[in-house]
Amino acid sequence: MLDDVKDALRRHETGEALAKARAAVQAQPGNAEAHHLLGLALRADGHPDNARASFDQAIALAPHNAAYQVSAAGLSLAEGDRARAQQELDAAIAVDPNQVAAYVMAAHLALTRGEMAEAERLLKLATLINPNHPHVMVTLGHLETQRGNHDDAMKLYSDAAAAALDDTLVLSALAHAYLARGNAAFAEQAYRRALLGDPKQVVLRRGLFEALRMQGRMDDAAVELVQLRRDLPDDINLLQLSGEFALHDGQIDDAIRAFRAVLDQQPRHPRALAGAMSIWQREQQEQQGRLVLDTLLESDPQADSVWEARFALEVGQSDASRAVLERWLAAMPESASALEMSAQVQEAEGNLSEAEALADRAMAQPALRLGAELVKARAQLHADPAASVQRLEYLAGIVTDRQQKRAVLGWLGYACDRAGRFAQAIDVWQQAQALEDGNLEPPMLGDIDGDLERAAASAQDSSAEMKDVPPVLLWGPPGSGVERVAAILRAQSEIPLLDDRMRDTRRRDGFQTGDFSHLLHPDREVGAAEAFAHYWRQGVAELGYANVAVIDWLRRWDARLAPAVRRALPGSKMIVAVRDPRDMLLNWIAYGSPSRFTFPGVLAASNWLAMSLVHLGWLSDHPLFDLCLLQVDEIDDSAPELTQQLQQFLRLNETPSTILSDRLKTAQGGHPSRLPAGHWRAYRDVLAEAFKRLTPMAERLGYPVE
Repeated sequence: MLDDVKDALRRHETGEALAKARAAVQAQPGNAEAHHLLGLALRADGHPDNARASFDQAIALAPHNAAYQVSAAGLSLAEGDRARAQQELDAAIAVDPNQVAAYVMAAHLALTRGEMAEAERLLKLATLINPNHPHVMVTLGHLETQRGNHDDAMKLYSDAAAAALDDTLVLSALAHAYLARGNAAFAEQAYRRALLGDPKQVVLRRGLFEALRMQGRMDDAAVELVQLRRDLPDDINLLQLSGEFALHDGQIDDAIRAFRAVLDQQPRHPRALAGAMSIWQREQQEQQGRLVLDTLLESDPQADSVWEARFALEVGQSDASRAVLERWLAAMPESASALEMSAQVQEAEGNLSEAEALADRAMAQPALRLGAELVKARAQLHADPAASVQRLEYLAGIVTDRQQKRAVLGWLGYACDRAGRFAQAIDVWQQAQALEDGNLEPPMLGDIDGDLERAAASAQDSSAEMKDVPPVLLWGPPGSGVERVAAILRAQSEIPLLDDRMRDTRRRDGFQTGDFSHLLHPDREVGAAEAFAHYWRQGVAELGYANVAVIDWLRRWDARLAPAVRRALPGSKMIVAVRDPRDMLLNWIAYGSPSRFTFPGVLAASNWLAMSLVHLGWLSDHPLFDLCLLQVDEIDDSAPELTQQLQQFLRLNETPSTILSDRLKTAQGGHPSRLPAGHWRAYRDVLAEAFKRLTPMAERLGYPVE
């Protein structure tokens, strides 16, 4: 009869085991093993309170059987009563000094207390009894893991698994180790084998779920998540995960329902807030978000994270965002987050002294407030650049987030510039550029050769007619200020400005791909030009501008394109923004490029700019289409003249406004958004070699050599 109970327990048929164990106890009430097996069956079937009474009865009937004490200790551990478990293990070892399971469990307890020496002592005793016991090897692996010897631990887990192919505890340890090392596929195999032995073990199923997620197998992970939700219906983290999976599958209603349920229980739950915010903003459901967050704030008005989310829903709405800030500060007058946000708002509105005062109050709080620190650093830049350098150097040393560090280093470079520390400024700016995400390599620029001259001559004689309205092309090298020209052109409404190339690489026409080799041979030019025009028209049509005059802002330019443009898009015009090439290089280093070209290093960048300007010079010498060269060194002073030039070139009915471009003149804290014309002179020693390579083109453009 007792063997039948053990067999049912091995098969995890807990109901069957419980029925047979009760029958065994009824038939043999004085049999200690029957009571012990009943306790094991009760615990396996989810009745730990009743299991305790059965274990106590087994111990009372057979006080010298250490295995019963070990089972009782296991139950105490499951209940979180470590002190009682320790007493029961001590009693087991006192009864039977050769009880390996007792040493192993006691060693686990020592490890949870951080008592490495005690754990090692207990494991040495267990090893003397049975050095090859799989549970001993697993616990030795845990000890090595805590010591940081992860390779040694993995070997112990693997050896234990080889010795006990179906042992759930061993397989569980091996799976957890694989998962921690990022070996998700191996972890999955180990978890599945372990679950065969104990399919109701929730910890194993959660591990399997994580292993599948790490492999990107979201459909398989979703199946495990459903089972976990059945096993743990009240687990808030699993509810949150179900929302994230629904969002991943595009089930917006299910996702927001899950996030709402989480927030109802924990209004400050960061992932639920982030998930809900992503839906409200992406689906333009801001009003729904406002109602939900306001309800949460009624019940928890001291929740900074909820206030932050509520404020984020009003970005770009100055009156509404100010009203939220006022409510936030009324509820939490000393909230560092609210003070920091207020400082940033005041700074953006030009109220610099108020911004600095608010930043000081935010920084008086214990935690680092990077936004407030940057407001303060920008305020110091006006009167004490050296103090600003010191503050920003400190921040650069402690900030770990990539984009935050990029921002800090950008301002540190500018502060070094203001403090006259020019060599340091160049070094810091290059560090900042290296942290920029998603940048593109500057395109290769070929030498201008005879093939291009022949192609140009052939294109000059072309009598091709434009099938659609010819475009206006806009281009400017990095650091040229072309983004200011784009802002002016965007402000006028007569000809749409297409700036999609600055955001992505969706259009795959000749301007984007840079594949010109087939365009340079006269015998193939006609067909190539037709293909060029086809792909350009197709891309513009997809943007909704078929057969409409547009200004196409190019990320790149290569003179080898000119003959193809002449043939493919006859009647085209081109606007090019330039400034002193040496200032272009300096501003590229300091501020990056709207085209998002990676800064390749000072000398490589100077060579690339020089070659770009050679290609521009070739275009000036070969007027294949109308060219408007805009020198935007001092756009603040020359804006009226520049807008008139654009009006005449584009034949606009009205002169473009400069309001939007004026906003580009000033960066945060009232500082200029680019280095002034002629500022390259401050760097003539630091960048002497780079400037030397740019001097010929500077001279050709009419700038003094000096």
